[in-house]
Amino acid sequence: MLSQLTEYHKITKQNPAAIADFLVKLQQNELPFTCNEEIRQWLELDPVFLNFLASCDNSARMILNQTNFQLLAISNNIKSVTGLDLQIKRENAFNDALASLAPKHLLMIALAIENHGYTEQANMRNYSNIMICGLTVRLPDGSNNRLLVRGAHYAYNADGYPQIALLTIDKINFMMKTDDAWMRVTYGEEHEKAVVFSSATAEQVRTNILSPRELAVLNCIAQGLDSKTIAEKLYVSVETVVKHRKNMLAKSGLCDTTALIQICRSIGILS
Repeated sequence: MLSQLTEYHKITKQNPAAIADFLVKLQQNELPFTCNEEIRQWLELDPVFLNFLASCDNSARMILNQTNFQLLAISNNIKSVTGLDLQIKRENAFNDALASLAPKHLLMIALAIENHGYTEQANMRNYSNIMICGLTVRLPDGSNNRLLVRGAHYAYNADGYPQIALLTIDKINFMMKTDDAWMRVTYGEEHEKAVVFSSATAEQVRTNILSPRELAVLNCIAQGLDSKTIAEKLYVSVETVVKHRKNMLAKSGLCDTTALIQICRSIGILS
């Protein structure tokens, strides 16, 4: 699937109409996966998996074998959160999920795969976490669900490539005001490096979703400070604080700073 998505991105650079053909192949199960039973058995051996699936909150969860992109486990609330009726016994369940994505969001994921990590084995050994904000799932009835997807790698194979990923999924329709999504990837031994991709620009857009100054403003907002107090604390004008507020919402596609604070806390860039 990685090579297929990478090839998909290269094709669509020249022929955007190829998006439709790729999605048809996904829906018709023409991109098959195989099931690794040895990895599937980890579900019975390692309590990390069971604890992950049993966490008491409203998030849906998946355990994904990244060697062959086989879903090893899906929490029972997957349909209520995503709108997708994914069946763990169905070999191509992950194809079903990909086929439901908005084309430009699928293209963003393909871009990230092509440009980061998967092109350099050395990077893969330190490839740590993925967060996608605003991922659009198109449902059979024509409606959309906007999702926040957080992924953490649990195990690597002998070649240093991620083998098992733990995915947490939340529905965030009420937080979003645009139909775009952005994808933040962190890597490095201390998760100190980050890169962001955007469905709006179909390119790598920055090294982090917020600049250091914007993050400083957001921290102050999270503390309940008003724009005048923030301006005094950061030695800038009130107009500059207001501009930072607008820029942060424009970058993220979120409806207000409350939503932005919640998202940034969930991915660990805001205390």
